[in-house]
Order: sequence, then structure tokens, then C-alpha cells
Amino acid sequence: MADDTPHSTSRFVDVEFHNKKLSPICGYWNEKLVSLEDTLKFIEPRTDELEHSIETAKKDCHFPSEHGLTHDESAAIFLYTMEEGDYSLHRVLNQALRSEDRSVVKSWFPYLKLFDTALTKLPTVKKNIWRGVIGDISQYFNKNEELTWWSITSCSLSMLTIMHFLASETTMTLILIEAVHGKYVTGYTKYPNEDEVLLGPGTQLRVVSDALDHPGGVNVVHLVEVSEDSDEQLASAMSTISILPEIVNKSTFKPHQHQRFALVCGGRRCPNCKRCRDWHYSGILDSEISNGTYNRKNWQRVQGATCRYHYDVHRFGDRIFEHRFRNFRDRDHQHFCRCNQNK
Repeated sequence: MADDTPHSTSRFVDVEFHNKKLSPICGYWNEKLVSLEDTLKFIEPRTDELEHSIETAKKDCHFPSEHGLTHDESAAIFLYTMEEGDYSLHRVLNQALRSEDRSVVKSWFPYLKLFDTALTKLPTVKKNIWRGVIGDISQYFNKNEELTWWSITSCSLSMLTIMHFLASETTMTLILIEAVHGKYVTGYTKYPNEDEVLLGPGTQLRVVSDALDHPGGVNVVHLVEVSEDSDEQLASAMSTISILPEIVNKSTFKPHQHQRFALVCGGRRCPNCKRCRDWHYSGILDSEISNGTYNRKNWQRVQGATCRYHYDVHRFGDRIFEHRFRNFRDRDHQHFCRCNQNK
């Protein structure tokens, strides 16, 4: 399972490479279409700040839709693409889809119904698409082997997008897929510049050839989606692989913004301490922590901040009972960058 792969939580580099024999997921098509909030009412305890994420998705999603998606359908796609660390909705959902205990997926049926209904309205992609994974997993793909990916699979039309996610890695595996039933979700995701294409759960694939090992620690696996017309693009896919040595030069890539800003809060990561640098403390932080005068109200957002966290003010009658940061559980000063807070 891709969950064993360290260092990245991006949906583009979360790859199934063990070919599990599982029963198909079926039955969610019979679910009634309900609001996005109602599709996830039994899921909320399992994800991090899901309520806040739903609010963000409904506020920022692409709506009105030129493809006829409802507000909830568009928000369902946007929510799926939000990166929230290990508890991102896409990670929790895909863990359920890959589980050998098929009963754990049932609580996701309402969301899958809404999500699948949205995808059916979007353009179908019959092109070469890309995924990637940290490390060399090419040994798990043997020529002519057929496999099933049980989770929802995020891919990109651009190999360069995947390379940016893996730019800091010494060894990687790129996966080229000749898609037949992909769904083009660009414009409906949180990150519209990623040229994202989704493959649905239960996509069947065949390994076209043994993996290619390119210089610089880049391995390439070539798959084709199993379909009656899946052989049409073989020539163009092979030509893409043939020019890889000319365009795969990892030294030319900079880390993708998700690697630079890969904090659960969505804030900007300090290059020194790796904490969120979107807040400044107006007092003398270390001194106040040590002498017990630390006050959370002294944190102020800095210009250009992307951090989603904010204050909750708890009241008892007319009296302010407590100021605290939502999400921190009284550990706000441990989450924020402190490199320049005592100057």
C-alpha cells in the first residue's frame, strides 16, 4: 500500500502497487442525492476539521458550473482535492476503498454517489496521464500483468507536475497511464494548475512493458487502462517514454508549492524551523512562556498569510472565558515559527 511510503501526503503520489483481490464496490448508485454536509455526517469523527473544510469547499468551489454541476457536486470535487495532511478526506476515503473489510466503505456511499454524479457530468479524457511515487517500486509491475486500483486515482496530464512533487527525492517511480475513462476535473479542484484527471475506484489496468530505468534515479512504469479501445494510444505513449531522458533532469525542478507549504493549517512553512510562519507574536515569546504571562491574543497574522487557523472566543454570559486557536488544543506556540519572535 502507498500508505507505507514516507514523506508525502499528496494524492498524486499515493499509489497502489499491491494488486489486492477485493470484491467490487457496488450499491452506492442506489443512494439518494443529498447535500455535501449530509453525505459526510457519519464520517466527521474520522477526519481533521472536516466541518471547516466543507465550509471552505462550498465557498471556494467552481459554481455556477458550465457543465451543469450543482453547488454540492462541485464542492464534493473541491473537497476531495484539498490537502489536509494525513487526515485529508481523500486519504481517509481511499484507505476505506482499499480495505479488505468492504463494510467500512458503506458509510461513504452517500458521498460516493454525489462525487460520482459530479464526475459523470465532466469531460472524459482519453490521453496519457501521469502519477508518481517516492522510491523504486518498479519490481511490483510485471509485463502483461493485470491489476485493479480500488481507490480514486489522481493523475495529471503533465509529467512536469508530478516531477515537481518529487523534486527533492533521490529515487522515484513515474507511472504513465494510457487513460480511456479519465475525468478532467481541472477548474473544479483547489489547485487548478495541476491538470488533474481522476480515475474512478475499481479501474483495471495492464502493464504494457517491464519498467524502464532512466539515469538519475527515475524509473518509469507504463500502464494502459483495460478497455476495448485501449490500444489506440500505444504509439504516442511509447514516443513520450522515448524522450524522457531529454526532459527528465531533476536538477531543473524546484519543490512543488505543496512541499514548501505542506502544513495541515495551510500556512507557509519556515525554511529553518519548518513551522508555520504566518503569525507574529507581539510580546517576548520565550520569556512570557517561561514566566507564565504568555497570552494567545498577542499572535497577529502577517501580511500574505495563508494559514487557515483562527481564534475561537468562548463566552460565559457577557464574560470572555477563553481565547484559543481553533485546531491547536493549547499548543499554538509549538505550531508557529519562533525564529524571529523574540527580536
